[in-house]
Amino acid sequence: SMNFNWKYALVNNIDFYPFFIVLALEETYPKSIFEDSLWTLPVIFIFSLIAHFTLYRPAIKSNPSLDQNRYTSSLTSWLVTIIGGIGIIFAVFHYHFHSPLIWIALLALVLLRDAFANNDL
Repeated sequence: SMNFNWKYALVNNIDFYPFFIVLALEETYPKSIFEDSLWTLPVIFIFSLIAHFTLYRPAIKSNPSLDQNRYTSSLTSWLVTIIGGIGIIFAVFHYHFHSPLIWIALLALVLLRDAFANNDL
């Protein structure tokens, strides 16, 4: 049976949230502190590490059933990833899609991918 594991999807992607937040801000305010993007990646990396150790690790410790080792990608997860990825690439290149919505679409894609993962235990 196919379950929709929304808690696993939200927790499993905590490390990516700083990345999506910075990209959304960069798209929304292009003439801002993000104009010199040389320092943006190290900042994202640092905030991702902070998110990992202050949010992700405690969440897994308090709820071991959300550990990545308990899940595998289902056929639906793979289909969502492939179709969503192709759709996003098509939107970017065919429609010259350049908008904060692209980052929301990417975030939705990774959340849906994990929401359809199989719980092996």
